[in-house]
Amino acid sequence: MTDSITAYRKKVIAAHPTAFALHTRIDSVLQRATQNPRAHPTDVHIVLDMLMIQAAKAHASVSILAQHGLMEDTATIARRLMELGVQAVYIGAESDSKERQRRAGTYLAFMWRQLPPRIKHLLPSPARTTWSTIARRYGRFVKSKAKTWGPTWRDMFCEIGGEKVYLKDYSFLSAIAHGRPDNQFFTFSSSTIRVHSHEFAPVLLGYSSRYYLVVAEQWNRQFGALAEDVFNRLVRDAMA
Repeated sequence: MTDSITAYRKKVIAAHPTAFALHTRIDSVLQRATQNPRAHPTDVHIVLDMLMIQAAKAHASVSILAQHGLMEDTATIARRLMELGVQAVYIGAESDSKERQRRAGTYLAFMWRQLPPRIKHLLPSPARTTWSTIARRYGRFVKSKAKTWGPTWRDMFCEIGGEKVYLKDYSFLSAIAHGRPDNQFFTFSSSTIRVHSHEFAPVLLGYSSRYYLVVAEQWNRQFGALAEDVFNRLVRDAMA
């Protein structure tokens, strides 16, 4: 069984060598950058670091899922990177420093509110005090019984001038993630049901890398871990 899985993964990578090579290179460069020690002088730094680490893990998992021919799951994580990207821009690219800080603080206050008291008390006292202070300062901006920390995904995209991107990319990724009707009917019209496929692998690898770089751009503006020419080269290659 293990041999057949390994063989299939090699087959998928061999079918899309350029896409996997670029995805791996972007992953390697950005992962190395996040290994550098760094301070968090503001709430914006904290939030963008949180989003960056989440994006790093999501980006790596996209490659693994794609290699196994699990397109629906690959698209789901690629869509998650899109969501991380819009949050990074909505917070990090805000030109007004007070509003930028408010958005970051609201994100953290919402996250802190989600933790049950018994979990909060497992944290060291100084850390608990820090998070509680942020939550008290910005908690008033979190709506009562809110299920998210800020606007809807679409509203967030509209706010940053990316509604067309939302309508195109989010719809496309969601269609694959939820099982496109055409794919389902063609699959179940065959005598043999094909469980694994990789036709969308290069497209999904590309989407995931572009949105990872969207997060990384905002993160790097705060931390300066990557030289500008190195980052710009990654963006140029990802958009080619």
